Amino acid sequence: MRLHIVRDRMLRHSIPLLLLLSCSDPAGPVAQRADFALRFDGIDDIACLNSLGVLPVPAVTVAAWVRPDSVSRGRLLLSREDASDGRGFFIGIVDGRWTAGGSVGSGTFMAAFDTARAGTWTHVAFTFDVGSSRITAFVNGRPVGNVTGVPFALNTGAVNSTAMGRHVLSVRDAFAGSVDDLAIWRRALDSAEVFRVVSANPLAVSDGLFSWNPFSEGSGIYAKDSVNTAAWAYLGRGSAEQVPKWVEGRK
Repeated sequence: MRLHIVRDRMLRHSIPLLLLLSCSDPAGPVAQRADFALRFDGIDDIACLNSLGVLPVPAVTVAAWVRPDSVSRGRLLLSREDASDGRGFFIGIVDGRWTAGGSVGSGTFMAAFDTARAGTWTHVAFTFDVGSSRITAFVNGRPVGNVTGVPFALNTGAVNSTAMGRHVLSVRDAFAGSVDDLAIWRRALDSAEVFRVVSANPLAVSDGLFSWNPFSEGSGIYAKDSVNTAAWAYLGRGSAEQVPKWVEGRK
């Protein structure tokens, strides 16, 4: 596995902290109705996740069903970064490959894994282990590679520092496509556990499950978290033009 060191391409933006603060909103989520997904336009759509909060844990797993409309250039599926010091991690697509990496203030580092295919629902999962600086990637339930020595930070110290669809601080590298069943565990899942999630749903592995957004509402600007019931995804970050569309979910 080659480690790609990239500077001034993804996640390194000089955007005022003021933009980040609007990810927080005092209103509550809408009621759930049926099964849907969120479709991001590849321009500026965003969903802020307040459920992650501060992550004082040694490892996390992020998983979702994803249907990319485009796999060209850099496409950020999820990013987490502290605006004050640039530390964080991300997952996405770069030049046709599923990619994950992070930043520690001195630059952005990423590793490319399996081929990403446009127009197809694909389950992707990434584990980030701080102790070993290891990222492991899974596609459709099978491991497709791991890499060590990638600097990243899980606990950025900022509650509202995580977003889907693009960089949390910039409209650059926006994701184009649909996302369903975004789930986050506060530990690194193994291959058998990831396979169980793919075969059923995130509740199949409840140990360490911290957040699950099934995107079941079908309308509105909030998506309820089914595990962390006090949390939700805030769509558009106060801008109607940046709200992702509700579309039919994965069947």
